[in-house]
Amino acid sequence: MTTKALVTPKYRQQGMATLVTAVVLLIAVLGVLFYMSGVVNRETQLVANEYRGKQAFHAAQGGIDRGIYEIQLQQTSAAFPVSRSFDVASYGYMADLVSGAEAEFSVIRSEGYSDDSSTQRILYQVLAKNPLFPSMATIPLVAKGNATLSGTFELINNDENINVWTGGGIDKNGAFQTKIMIDGQPNQISTTKNTIGPDVIHSDPELASATKEEMLVSLVGYSLAELKGMAGSNVYADEMTRDEFNSAVANSSTGVIYYTDDSDPDKAYGLPSNTTIGTEDSPVILVVDGSLDIQANSTFYGLIISTKTIEKINGGPYIYGGIIGLEDADIGNGNFTIENSPGVSDGFKNRFVLSAVNGGWRDWEL
Repeated sequence: MTTKALVTPKYRQQGMATLVTAVVLLIAVLGVLFYMSGVVNRETQLVANEYRGKQAFHAAQGGIDRGIYEIQLQQTSAAFPVSRSFDVASYGYMADLVSGAEAEFSVIRSEGYSDDSSTQRILYQVLAKNPLFPSMATIPLVAKGNATLSGTFELINNDENINVWTGGGIDKNGAFQTKIMIDGQPNQISTTKNTIGPDVIHSDPELASATKEEMLVSLVGYSLAELKGMAGSNVYADEMTRDEFNSAVANSSTGVIYYTDDSDPDKAYGLPSNTTIGTEDSPVILVVDGSLDIQANSTFYGLIISTKTIEKINGGPYIYGGIIGLEDADIGNGNFTIENSPGVSDGFKNRFVLSAVNGGWRDWEL
């Protein structure tokens, strides 16, 4: 009997191989798709987390910046906050000022949140108490241009021995006197209409060639724009009465009062009559963005800055500090005194501001 072997057709073998290959490829594709889906999800989550982290970080940094602004806006020269919270939740952060054991240093702690509040960042900034006016002019009269000295006034400087500094020439008239320390004796006459002593520096080419801003920054440490910003709400277009002026000074954390009138750039301003403005401990900086015309019998502690011509100083004011004119100065016709006062200089140095310390920023707890 003859037996036939079972033979699988060739095309069936090929079909089986194709099916196996297709299944393997399908599994591979599904594996790749599954893997890529996980990668995409993870990358999406990472991007979202990074985005929320940046939101929270910048919100926290905004809390630091806003906290510093609030502190500098509200503090006075003598009182510094021990702790303060800033209610600014609408900005996405909460900032607190937490003072250390020493009043010289404080720390702002700011919590920032993402827009969905799922991510939080906490930042710290160390603040130091620094002088608001570390260096101030100690010369009774400074003028960028020419100076006319007349009348029966006195300029006194027993501390620095310089009473007048001008970029232009000087014209001497009247019975004025300047006084300085000579051989250990204070209030010794140095300059009169007949002689110029060592306390008068005039026709200084460097002062004459300096811009107004350069001159002001050199003498005071700030530009006009910065002084105006420091005045805050104490910027006025019209000259104030005695009560208004004293109220503005009392409510100023920096002691800066700023007069300006955009509609009349050459407008003249003076001092209120029969009053005392400032003290040695709390001197005042009066910035006149215009001409200076004093017709007052008052006592002033601090510095007066005139961006235009100093037109006149009449009456009998006593100014403990000095006057800076960014143009010409016409000083005379009044029986007044300008005296450089070491007490006023110390008063300016004792006005402090809390400001950020370089290297004092942290994103971990101090």
